[in-house]
Amino acid sequence: MIIELVGYSAAILTASTMTPQIIKSIRTRQVEDVSMAMVTMYTINTGLWVTYGLLIGATPIVLADGLACCAGITQFILKLKYEKSCK
Repeated sequence: MIIELVGYSAAILTASTMTPQIIKSIRTRQVEDVSMAMVTMYTINTGLWVTYGLLIGATPIVLADGLACCAGITQFILKLKYEKSCK
C-alpha cells in the first residue's frame, strides 16, 4: 500500500511539472524565455519513461510520464505558436 502511495504521489508531481510553464505561456503568450532544447529533451525523456513503464508493467510510471509527455508536447506547440506570432 505505501509503495503504491509513493508511486502515485510521484506520478502526480511528475505529471504536473510542466503545468506552471504552460499556464504562463498561455497567459503571457511569451515564450522567448522557454528553451526549445529543454522542452524537446523533456518530451523525449518522458516518452522514453512511458516506454520503459510499459515494458516493465509499471502503471504509475506509464500514467505519470504519459501525462508529462502530453504536457511537453503542449509546451512544444505553444513555443512554436507564440514564437512565430511574435516575429
